[in-house]
Amino acid sequence: MSKKSLLVLFVFFTGFATALGLGVNPNSEVSVEMRVIASDNNGFSIEITFPEPGFTTVILDNQVYNRVVLKGCGATSEAGKPEIPTFTKLIRLPGTGGFSLNCHPGEAVVFPNIIIPPAQPLQKDGGEQEPFTIDDDFYLADVVYPETLIDKGKIGIWRDLRVAPVNFYPLQYNPARKELKFYDSIVVDIAYTDYGENEKIDIRNSVSEAFAPLYQALSIGPNGCELDNPVERGAYLIITAPQYYGALQDWAEWKTRMGYHTYVASTYETGSTASLITTYINNVYYDWDVPPEYIVLVADEDSGIDTHFIPGSYYPWACTDLPFTLIEGNDYFPEVFIGRLSIDNPNELNIILNKMEHYEITPYMGATDWYTKALVIADYPGAISCMFTKEFTEDQLEYGGYTNITNAYYPGSSTSLISSAINSGVSFVNYRGYGGSTYWTMNMWNHWDRGDIQNLNNGYKLPVVTSMVCGGGNFAYSNDPCFGEAWIRYGTISGSTKGAVAFCGPSEVDTHTKWNNNLDCGLYWGIFRQDLQNFAPALLYAKMELWLDYPHNRVGVGGPTNSVGFYFHIYNILGDPGLRMWTAQPQPITAQYANPFSYGDNQFTITLTDAGGFPLSDAYVCVWKGDEIYEGGKTDASGSITLPMNDYTAGTIKLTVTGKNLIPLIEDVDIEASDILLGIYNFSIVDDNSGSTSGNGDGMLSPAETADLHITVKNYGSSVAGTGISGILSAQSPKVNIIQGNGNFGNLAPGETAEAVYSVSLASDLSSVDTLDLTLDLSCSQGNWTQTVWANISDAEFVPIEYQYSPAMLEPGGEADLIVTLNNAGLCDAAGISANLISLDPLIQIVSNAASFGDIPSGAEGDNSLQPFVLSAGSTVYPGRLSHLQLNYTTSEGYTPMTDLIVQVGTVNQTDPMGPDEYGYYCFDSGDSEYSKAPIFDWMEINSSGTALYLPDYSDEDDCRVSVDLPFTFTYYGEDYNMISVCSNGFISMGYSDVVTFRNKAIPSAMGPPAMIAGFWDDLHMLSGTPNGTAYKYYDSAEHRFIIEYYNVKSDYANANQCFQIILYDPAHYPTLTGDGEVVIQYLDVNDIDSGDNYSTVGMEDWNHTTGLQYVFSNIYPQSSDTLSDNLAIRFTTDPGELVTISLDLTLEPVNPPIIIPAGGGSFSFQAGVTNTGNTVAVFDFWTEVDLPGGGTISPVFLRTGLILEPGANLTRTLEQYVTSRAPAGEYTFRGIVGDNAGGAIIDSQEFNFEKAQD
Repeated sequence: MSKKSLLVLFVFFTGFATALGLGVNPNSEVSVEMRVIASDNNGFSIEITFPEPGFTTVILDNQVYNRVVLKGCGATSEAGKPEIPTFTKLIRLPGTGGFSLNCHPGEAVVFPNIIIPPAQPLQKDGGEQEPFTIDDDFYLADVVYPETLIDKGKIGIWRDLRVAPVNFYPLQYNPARKELKFYDSIVVDIAYTDYGENEKIDIRNSVSEAFAPLYQALSIGPNGCELDNPVERGAYLIITAPQYYGALQDWAEWKTRMGYHTYVASTYETGSTASLITTYINNVYYDWDVPPEYIVLVADEDSGIDTHFIPGSYYPWACTDLPFTLIEGNDYFPEVFIGRLSIDNPNELNIILNKMEHYEITPYMGATDWYTKALVIADYPGAISCMFTKEFTEDQLEYGGYTNITNAYYPGSSTSLISSAINSGVSFVNYRGYGGSTYWTMNMWNHWDRGDIQNLNNGYKLPVVTSMVCGGGNFAYSNDPCFGEAWIRYGTISGSTKGAVAFCGPSEVDTHTKWNNNLDCGLYWGIFRQDLQNFAPALLYAKMELWLDYPHNRVGVGGPTNSVGFYFHIYNILGDPGLRMWTAQPQPITAQYANPFSYGDNQFTITLTDAGGFPLSDAYVCVWKGDEIYEGGKTDASGSITLPMNDYTAGTIKLTVTGKNLIPLIEDVDIEASDILLGIYNFSIVDDNSGSTSGNGDGMLSPAETADLHITVKNYGSSVAGTGISGILSAQSPKVNIIQGNGNFGNLAPGETAEAVYSVSLASDLSSVDTLDLTLDLSCSQGNWTQTVWANISDAEFVPIEYQYSPAMLEPGGEADLIVTLNNAGLCDAAGISANLISLDPLIQIVSNAASFGDIPSGAEGDNSLQPFVLSAGSTVYPGRLSHLQLNYTTSEGYTPMTDLIVQVGTVNQTDPMGPDEYGYYCFDSGDSEYSKAPIFDWMEINSSGTALYLPDYSDEDDCRVSVDLPFTFTYYGEDYNMISVCSNGFISMGYSDVVTFRNKAIPSAMGPPAMIAGFWDDLHMLSGTPNGTAYKYYDSAEHRFIIEYYNVKSDYANANQCFQIILYDPAHYPTLTGDGEVVIQYLDVNDIDSGDNYSTVGMEDWNHTTGLQYVFSNIYPQSSDTLSDNLAIRFTTDPGELVTISLDLTLEPVNPPIIIPAGGGSFSFQAGVTNTGNTVAVFDFWTEVDLPGGGTISPVFLRTGLILEPGANLTRTLEQYVTSRAPAGEYTFRGIVGDNAGGAIIDSQEFNFEKAQD
């Protein structure tokens, strides 16, 4: 690798597309589009579409390069190798297991004569810069870079989600040929597998409010995952040195009023060392019903609250609070947000508390233009990218509505300009340049430092400071305070407030430009484009974008030159991590609600509007009264929300409303007894079949029940009796029918209660996720009141866990009883369960479809042994067939769920085929001589006519694979492929796969590649310099098949010889019932002797590793398989074929004969009938042909393939044939044929003549 001088004429910074990319482009909106196109329990598929690439010219070291820019993408960062755009997205995964990828690229475009510039080493913020670098040898190599279109990273846990990165490389470059290939789209199949790292043990039924927008912005996954759970505001945990405990109570109360369960713990409780505090945080995260969302540490690291350290660069260690938040998994994704009020004494705490409370609770409104003013600073002549980074952040501020942005760019920056801008009032201060633990540089060598902060007089116009430069956040710096601490500590409680409300910056002094630029841009993109209103989530967004943009720098913590993890750790927040940042002038709230609140009312309704009278949606309303009431939620589109109020006493409710750029509404609501108020005192449910009820008697509402609601109403008033009280029950849900909706409660004096009984019936398809929305409207002579009946649904859930036949296996042509065992996995007991069985398999008939399962309590099992189903199998069913059935249940209450059931038919012998699997593939071998799809061993040697594949697997650890284009589209498990991956270890996979594992497993297997065909999966080796020990490819165009041959390759075990072929047949010429291609594996020389490591595996599986056929694994054979031996052939097909004894009778009759076609052309009708006179299902083709008057035959004229007839069945159709005017005159013979058109086999044919008249 050579290093030379650097000259850049046009593009300002190598890799800066990444630094500004963040998944975005500095000059445009996001252009990459991504969506989920399919999903099921086994995985999901995503489609990503890329914009057209653009090119810019750059001259580096006197060489003209073409930099490729792909909007929305980052770039590779291997110094000296081509800088190629990349894109990364997090995928959401289940709590356990792993995943595999399968790739389907879209259309490809090749750009010739392109010279891509090399990625450059990371540059420091200040100091000596790295020279230009290029890998000369690599630029001469005839290779593709990157080698793959996709790859994946490690699985991590991110609080509510389990995620992993998928990296996309839509462009591939060949430096020797100077060719750049671009794929406009990529479809990726994500298949869930059995084994995975970082499995999640704590799965909650809600999603963190603070993390939810990050999940939505940065990850993709199917519906039905954790993000479908309700969003919940989490807890605030404040950990403090003991001397500050009392001073924090008012601030903790404010956080509680905002809707956060807030708890203050002193180090007497938690311990003061980093290890003890980490343990405490872990415990409460798992133990609390509402886990912490934000953690605030109150004290400097040397004054009562310890911190963690990682190896540094400039100093031996860099301080970090991130490890306190790393609770689940072995990744560095935080499960909670953290910040530190880094103070040394009570006075400093009071100063910062005063700042935060005035900022959030009583924002400064003496002048309001400062809320849309900002200061952006770029000061370092050696890194022009700092200025471009500021231009990017300016764009984001302007997007957010900022109208006055002061920019201080080198050489125009100065200490006086900075101080003046801050004193005038700005809401954000953003710095990129050069700095240290106590200062920023201005005009390179002048310092703006702690003394300048002390001299500020900005008052309560307090900015959020983002210092994206070396060292400012080094709160463990020996010369206390560091720069960031000075921003939040300096000032007084009254009269001389100054500085900032919060600060973020790195603790490491030796940071690098590329990383800092990326974080800076990501932070402001998160605030203004992703609408992240709280400080710590915005900083985490920036870190996650850094992580996504640098796929090759994710492992471990590393250092400042090579590690995303390092920057995750060193960027910390000094201040409140949950600080709600102002991004516009704060607006007042107008609220309508009952005040005083009437004692006894069970719902609190509030409606919010802005100054213009428009509804305020998404504002958070919290009502709090000691330990009795704590409810909260966000207003809907009409600005309203109704919160439940139950089991409370008289007193005062603390009402708080907060929201984006809203001045908090903070009011006390008195609970007063009215003269009269009618409200729900209690209610119970009767569903025990007494009276008109019909249910399971568990006292809960369940699907299909008819239940009585015994509602007790109380007069909560103080002095007035209610007379002639009535109540009307109603439901908003269409799944609830009110049978008896009117109730009378008579007269009630204050404090008295009365009960009325209502009746409801519930739909059978209700489930526990449904809401009932029951409302009771009470009225009497003295007034009217509306109350909510807060009731939920419980249901039963039936899961088939076992089945058995009686008295013996259901065999082809036979009949048997079927007994199914069910488990009730629901919360509700189920009584009087009956079921109706339906066959989804045309070859399986249900003789007796009704059965009873009796009663099955929740968590218990039951079966239908007293009333079995009865099944009949057709005589042509292959032994071992898996048949799909459906169970439709009805309980005595009328609940009607449904489940699927798969059963096996017949006992398999060695001369029977295997399958079908769940998709429909069968496996026939050459010993299945009674079946039409049994293959015949027919070896065609290709080592001289084929092309050798480059698979340099010559010894241990050399396992490799190569991508091979197919000459035709091959359909496999319903997916179309134009490429395969061939592995040296005896298997191929459809599409692209980087799996090369030598250790064979059972099929289906999570350890192998997706969409695998294993011809002889074992640890195999090639031989160098000889035709032997080589894999070849060959397209046999005459027979429309593609052959991969492993020619005399050697097993790692005993050097045993293996020679076998995997053959793919073109589905266009070898049609099957499903359109999938047929696969044949055949063996010329096979020696399955690897007793030391599971012998070999032969078989096939789908892309998601869940469905497949295993011919043999570890020398264990299914009953239907022959032993692997020379001259064995195996066929995989979705065409079941037939037994060789097949008979079809064809009839072919013209309609209204004789037929004479006019000279000008015309048509005639004919009737074709086919009867299966054989003893097996017939799968056949019907076609017609015509003999011409002058000789010659046209065939086929009409073709219908894949027709199926049961024994004894017939098929009759009337068809029409058109004869053109150009057809010659004379006598024609018209013939109908049944058989195998592609194979040329004719079972029966009939014909008749017609005439075409002369002109």
